[in-house]
Amino acid sequence: LRVSESDALAVRVWYEPPMSFLVSQGLSLLGAAKLINAHKEELCGNVKLFFQPSEECAFSGAKMMVDNGVMDGVECVVCTHCEPTIHSGSVGISAGDCMAACIPMELRFHGKSAHATLPENGIHALDMAVDAYHALKAMVAQEADGRKYIWNVGHLAAGDVHNIIPDLTTMRISFRFYDIPFSQRVMEKVEAIRTK
Repeated sequence: LRVSESDALAVRVWYEPPMSFLVSQGLSLLGAAKLINAHKEELCGNVKLFFQPSEECAFSGAKMMVDNGVMDGVECVVCTHCEPTIHSGSVGISAGDCMAACIPMELRFHGKSAHATLPENGIHALDMAVDAYHALKAMVAQEADGRKYIWNVGHLAAGDVHNIIPDLTTMRISFRFYDIPFSQRVMEKVEAIRTK
């Protein structure tokens, strides 16, 4: 699908710059729809095109789609995804696993507030999170045993002021993997480390 500069500009009016990459993925599928529709008489079956919502969120858009019947009657699936390392006008093809599954998670560590001058009266939630961060990172590396994965802590937040021991720390993690049994072992150990 060729998109003129004015079309792209019109799209950007509706979406802020971080969305422009996602919009291009949508335009690619719409271009495929146009092409397939132009040749529908040559096809020997039905074609479903669908966009996956909530791709990397805690609530799985893929699961929601399957639960609502989008895969009913489907015999074959061809997936696409934008890839910024492939030049415009090119197509990347991969047999087998290509994109990792993603489990986003939020861990909360509950402590007890106290003034910083009286640390013996508090339980430092940030200390708990930092200890867990190191333990989790080491555990995933050990469990991976050479498997490809991504473990990213993209958010760590605690407290509001400098002189109070925080009673809550929130850690948000993106865990990407290709191996379901590996991910299940990791998730069991995440809970054990979080509650330790």
